[in-house]
Amino acid sequence: MSKCNFNVPLNNTADAVVEKLRSRITAAKGSFDGDSSKGNFVVQTPLGAVHGNYTVAGETLNVDITDKPMFVPCDMIEGYLQKELA
Repeated sequence: MSKCNFNVPLNNTADAVVEKLRSRITAAKGSFDGDSSKGNFVVQTPLGAVHGNYTVAGETLNVDITDKPMFVPCDMIEGYLQKELA
């Protein structure tokens, strides 16, 4: 069961947005496995790991957070992704 689910509008091609996501996650010492249609990731925070997956549907990146630290709210994760992928 997902902990959080949200959509991020794509402001570029799916390939470009996914590559930006891959770059940000791996720069933060996380793991990323995916392509321009779907994938999964794990990234560490000071409070613990955030696990998630994504799918691309048209002009939208759908993000499903499957596990996260209790003290990291969903809106914080969503805001961070919105900012990083803008």
